[in-house]
Amino acid sequence: MLELKNLAKELGFNPIAGGAFIGEHSFATEDIPIANGRPDRQDVEMAMEFGAKIRAKVAALSSQDAHTDLEIPGRFPYESGGAGPMKVAPVTNEDTCTVCGTCASVCPTAAISINGSVATDIPLCIRCCACVKNCPTGARVWEDSKMKEIANWLNEKCRARKELQLFGIGL
Repeated sequence: MLELKNLAKELGFNPIAGGAFIGEHSFATEDIPIANGRPDRQDVEMAMEFGAKIRAKVAALSSQDAHTDLEIPGRFPYESGGAGPMKVAPVTNEDTCTVCGTCASVCPTAAISINGSVATDIPLCIRCCACVKNCPTGARVWEDSKMKEIANWLNEKCRARKELQLFGIGL
């Protein structure tokens, strides 16, 4: 969030509030739940209240408040992306794939193409799992053992309910 705040400031914005909201992890499944069902009703209610408080804060700002610095936890220099980009992507089980094109239509990076079969441009894949979660026949799956290990680790470490983190606005 610190990096996002600093980027917003570089672009000429004046961040006055921020929030880390909980959502179901892209690797989550029924068998390996990672915040499944989130955001839930309680999360949405808190987000609505957060939005109302931001609106009130903006309305109350005077020109002298225009450059207040939002306190966001974090470190600079920012953490790196780890060991570099992973060169993996979900695969297609050809026995259950109907080549309907749903996976390609939901892929945010256009990493999937349909040409009589499903092909994935692995360097373009961001591992969001949109294709896995939206495949009507369940043909898009993870076979990579490292990805399964990561999902299991997340499931184990993130079992307890976590709440939103809000900055610049108290709830």
